[in-house]
Amino acid sequence: MTLPVAEAASERVLSLPVHPALSEAELAQVVGVLRATSVAPVSV
Repeated sequence: MTLPVAEAASERVLSLPVHPALSEAELAQVVGVLRATSVAPVSV
């Protein structure tokens, strides 16, 4: 089965973990990874 629309979207969409149970440490890890991999400065 091919899903060309879903495959195209998956190349452009970034899904971040966002939920009430996300701890401060987990949030800091997500932000750290984003900052380390971004080409432009990220402010939160």
